Amino acid sequence: MSDQYEDMKKRLHSNNEEVKVLQAENQDLKLHVSKLEAVTSQTHEEVNDLEQYGRQKCLEFQGLAWNKNENTDDLDLRVSKMVGVDLKAEEISVSHRLSPASDKNLQPGIIARFCSRKTRDAVFSQRHQLHSHNKAHPKGHIFINESLTKIN
Repeated sequence: MSDQYEDMKKRLHSNNEEVKVLQAENQDLKLHVSKLEAVTSQTHEEVNDLEQYGRQKCLEFQGLAWNKNENTDDLDLRVSKMVGVDLKAEEISVSHRLSPASDKNLQPGIIARFCSRKTRDAVFSQRHQLHSHNKAHPKGHIFINESLTKIN
């Protein structure tokens, strides 16, 4: 009986030592995970900043009816003229419809990248001019928004 007791005592001591080692390892891993989470969070912020920087020359036009053979550049030019900014087609680098919204009743917007930020800012700063158009056409409101990332 005494031998069994001594054997169990040794196993208990061995298990206690193993628990101490595992607890220390667990603490090290928790610290490592915490550091990785901080790096991941910082990386997400940096990626978002870069993505937003890439959108500096972009605006989104909402509320424009979709037509089968439309030219989105022409729609952008028309809205720009409505706000009092007379653009040339060469001042728009590229534009296209955005992916349809989950709400099928909403028209997908148009995103336009301007050749210069100065041109983009000229259009954006005059977006309030659409207020009179929107009053005259209550069912056809047009909006000009900055192109923001999901986080911004």
